[in-house]
Parts: sequence; structure tokens; C-alpha cells
Amino acid sequence: MDPRIFGPRRLLCHLGVLVVFGVCLRLGWWQWDRSQALGGAAQNLSYALLWPVFGGYAVYVWVRLLKMEIRGEQTRLGSGDPVLGRPDGDPKSDGPGTALVPYVPPDPELVAYNAYLTQLDETAKAKRAAKEGARRAG
Repeated sequence: MDPRIFGPRRLLCHLGVLVVFGVCLRLGWWQWDRSQALGGAAQNLSYALLWPVFGGYAVYVWVRLLKMEIRGEQTRLGSGDPVLGRPDGDPKSDGPGTALVPYVPPDPELVAYNAYLTQLDETAKAKRAAKEGARRAG
């Protein structure tokens, strides 16, 4: 049994999701009974159909989270998708693990522009501080 899926903490989470699913089904059945009663309304019928959808969505999200975690662990170990991570046997790889975004060297123009913006910000802060000092003194 895979501990990523059937570990002790995972079994508790599985149980929690099953409880949520069961409660949603029970609430749907309760609303169905209410809609069939003498004073039942269309709102009860819509809730009767909606509660099982909520329960199914909880199961769907849980399964999706498990799949994402397993896929992420495979990528970290180097056996994931070559598009998202390094393929196995890459001579440039220095061990397990992958970067999901490839390294792109910084653009010199962008670095210069960011330095210019930093300088402008520091100048503006100095002017504000001088104005605040003059206001307090005067």
C-alpha cells in the first residue's frame, strides 16, 4: 500500500471526506423527503439535488489534491513530466529535484530600469522626510 495515499494521516482524511460525502447525501435525502411532503416547495427539491453535488465535489477535490501531491513528489524526485521538470538522465542535473520555471538570465535593460525606479523612490522618500521635518520644525 502506498503511504502517500494510505498513510495514517491520509486514512483520517479519507474518513473525513467520506463522512462529509455521507452527510451531504443524508441532507439531500432529507430535503427530498421535505419536497415530497404536503408543504414541500421547489426550493426543497433543488436542495435535494444540490446536496449530493456538494458531496461529490468534496470527493473530487480530495482526489485531485492526492493526484497533485503524487505528481509533485514525482517531479521532485526527477521522474516527473519532462516539460515541467528535468527529464531523467539529464547530464546537467546536479541531483534530484526540478525547477518548474527554467532559469532566465536577467535583462540588463530591466536591471537598469529597476535601479532607476529605486533611485526615484529613495529621492521621493527623502523629499517627504525633509518636508515632514520642516513641517514639524515650523
